[in-house]
Amino acid sequence: MESNSNNKKKFVITSQNLAWGLTALAVICLSIVFYLVLTKMPSLQAGISKLMGVLMPIIIGSVMAYLLIPVYNGLYRTFMRWLPRARLSRETSDSLSKGLSTALSLLLLIIVVVGLLLMAGPQVLQSIMDVARSVPSNVDKFSVWMTKLLKDYPEILSVATEGLDNFETSLLGIITDYVMPSVNTLITGITVGVINALSFMFDIIIGLIVCIYVLNSKATFAAQGKKLVYSMFDTGYANAVIDDARSIHKIFSGFISGKLLDSLIIGMITFVALSIMNMPYTVMISVIVGVTNIIPFFGPFIGAIPSAVIIFTESPIKSLYFVIYIIIIQQIDGNIIGPKILGNSTGLPSFWVLFSILVGGGLFGFAGMLLGVPVFATICMFISEGVERSLRKRGLPEGTEKYMNTKDIDPENYTFNPLPDDDAGAEAYKAHKAAEHDTEKNGNRSGIKDILKKHNKKENKSEDNESDR
Repeated sequence: MESNSNNKKKFVITSQNLAWGLTALAVICLSIVFYLVLTKMPSLQAGISKLMGVLMPIIIGSVMAYLLIPVYNGLYRTFMRWLPRARLSRETSDSLSKGLSTALSLLLLIIVVVGLLLMAGPQVLQSIMDVARSVPSNVDKFSVWMTKLLKDYPEILSVATEGLDNFETSLLGIITDYVMPSVNTLITGITVGVINALSFMFDIIIGLIVCIYVLNSKATFAAQGKKLVYSMFDTGYANAVIDDARSIHKIFSGFISGKLLDSLIIGMITFVALSIMNMPYTVMISVIVGVTNIIPFFGPFIGAIPSAVIIFTESPIKSLYFVIYIIIIQQIDGNIIGPKILGNSTGLPSFWVLFSILVGGGLFGFAGMLLGVPVFATICMFISEGVERSLRKRGLPEGTEKYMNTKDIDPENYTFNPLPDDDAGAEAYKAHKAAEHDTEKNGNRSGIKDILKKHNKKENKSEDNESDR
């Protein structure tokens, strides 16, 4: 009996078994979630849309508070320097500073938004009405211009005239068959649009209230977040999480605030330049160019296309001048204004900026094009930290330039073997092998760092000898 009991293997729960079990459970759970996402996509999208509608005032207020944080912090520091001089207690000064900073920050936001609407709104509406009124006359001008252009080519003129007649007939048929029967649907859509606009205004009002609470309580929220992180992880990992959160904030705040300022400057420059060139619809086109410039890379061209078409209805030659201006201002913005304001806030190369805009815009529309760059920069930051951490554990260099023109790495001493067609790398490889051979003779096998030091010393000595000569 004892032998039989001894032959039976006892199952012992170890940390390795527990880790494998948790991994298997996580994989099963994620597979179930993925299956449900694929099979319940319409209902899931409806649920997400409903949740976003409920949370919209909180999202709007949080976004406004985040944009106002630089202004709020500057005002708060100013008040905290001056209020204690009035012999107020620390707590009283802090409360007054928070209240005054929040009030002035919101007042500044309201003044800027209302001022822009009052300055640009009526002129933009007037420009839109002028464009609508001028469409028939501009079509007639275009027809006359085409007639003069093609008067020497009667065959092409007849084909173009026939095409315009067919287009007019088709347009009237579309209006009769599709537009007129759907007037009720159109009226319903307008009613829904008005209701949505009123709902959005209500969300903005609630968002202002949320913004006040967020600005006043941001220090408390930050402290609660840190407390939560330190309660969940060990101190070293928690410190890394908090540092990553600061880096994310730096990326997003630097990019968004810098891009807003950059777009404001471009809009003002466009207004001055178009006024000097006596362009039509100056205010409206300046607003379009400034707003679309918020989108990196593609923004100026997205704003330039409709603007050029609008100007073309008034004067084709001025439309050409406008396109030339957009190309020039885009070069100035990309090479002078943008780098001065934004600096290297994201750290992304040009290719990954283009990639993030295309992917973000394709998945999430305008918001994806606007926030795709900082989001992708954050993802790249985490990937880069993981790669560098793994390389440090393996004793390998972290700089990308070290891996240029490298064929492979010696697994024994981590020597970088160059590509055959790389002469400079081949010379360094020979020096590494010679140094390795010398160390093997002395019974001391050096790593790559010692080899590189010896090779650099030889190069420095040769350079010193040449300078002495």
